[in-house]
Amino acid sequence: MQSHRRLQGLIVAVAALMLLAARATSAAQEATPAQPIVNEVLGRGLPNDATGKVLQLERYTFAPDAVIPTHTHPGAYLIYVESGDFGFTVIKGDAEITPAGSTQAEPIQAGAEVVAHQGDALFENGGVVHSARNAGTTPVVIYTAALLDANQPGITMTNDEGTPMP
Repeated sequence: MQSHRRLQGLIVAVAALMLLAARATSAAQEATPAQPIVNEVLGRGLPNDATGKVLQLERYTFAPDAVIPTHTHPGAYLIYVESGDFGFTVIKGDAEITPAGSTQAEPIQAGAEVVAHQGDALFENGGVVHSARNAGTTPVVIYTAALLDANQPGITMTNDEGTPMP
């Protein structure tokens, strides 16, 4: 009987140590510096009328100086700037920006960076070679709605010609 109680006491002690270790690990992770870009998938689905496509809604938060280098997407993206200064450079292809309060989209010229601000929206079709960055000193928050090829990665890093990078 006493060995049974000793075993129960040992099990309780080990469980308590594991709980303390888990809390210490959690605290250490919370103390880790924030990542430059945080992506949160808010929702996604497979539309019946767009076979082979996935529709998704995401929120991205860019820390100051954060950059997504040259890349493409396998489908269309609509980007809404919630806050901050969002730098967007088209390298190859066509995209457009609709300033806050307007219904008129304006083309974005390849090679020139546009800096979108709160309430501005950007649109790009799949295959547009571009880069993005936080162009300000405070975090940038954007929301994206995308209709992507469900069988391909959502982003492919490329060179300026759009050739995938290893």
